[in-house]
Amino acid sequence: MGGFYVIKDTFPSIPVMVVHAVPSLSPSLVTPARADWVGFDHYGPLSEVVGHLNTLRATLTPSQKLWLVPQSYLVGAYSDDAALARANWEYYDLARSDPRIHGLLNFGLWTHQAPSTVPRTFEVQRAIGNELLRR
Repeated sequence: MGGFYVIKDTFPSIPVMVVHAVPSLSPSLVTPARADWVGFDHYGPLSEVVGHLNTLRATLTPSQKLWLVPQSYLVGAYSDDAALARANWEYYDLARSDPRIHGLLNFGLWTHQAPSTVPRTFEVQRAIGNELLRR
């Protein structure tokens, strides 16, 4: 975490995000107290995401905001475009239901899939983005 502190010390007014890998999530997890935004990577059913979110939430300070990292590529529980698109709406609904969740940071569209291979998912992400921009 040495790099984290260099960035935070150099740019103290700019929010810094830490994204944990699910294997590291536990009740004893330590996130730097100066991290503004905190998220985690997990690409599975939303019920598992909620469980990991609750574990992470219990380890944070009250001022730290949560970010969700929705999956944007076909694998595991979401192996077709329709299922992945539904999952993105579910992530959005989860984010809207919890004032501590500050945002969504989609993962994988630029590395695993081209938008043309997941058109429904891409449209859902665009619709969510447009809705957020209208607020």
